Amino acid sequence: SLGATADISGTWSFRTTDYYNFGCRMDGQVVLQPTEEEGVYACFMVAEENCPGVGRGLYIARQTCQGDRDGAELRITSEVVSVNPPTTSYYPDNFSVTIIDDAEMLGRLLSYELDTSVEFYRGPGPVS
Repeated sequence: SLGATADISGTWSFRTTDYYNFGCRMDGQVVLQPTEEEGVYACFMVAEENCPGVGRGLYIARQTCQGDRDGAELRITSEVVSVNPPTTSYYPDNFSVTIIDDAEMLGRLLSYELDTSVEFYRGPGPVS
């Protein structure tokens, strides 16, 4: 498949669908760098979570992460480095996605009790 052989290194943008009943959504960027170990990527992520429905605005979370790839499947496991504004209730953003090709990955954002769909894309992406 295209996904199994796609070059996924470099910068990706991502965005989720709305989650929680009060309408949060997340978008951001992640940079994937191949390591010496086959199928393992080092990565850095900036995630922006916006929850206008709960009386709080934007959280910007900087996270380090590792990508583990098996063919067309990629799992990203993250650790929070910093959150602005500061909070103790921000959990790492992990992803489980299928690589469609070198410009699209689709799957799930898995963070604490959260499980919602996510799209990774190159460049500015389609108009939502």
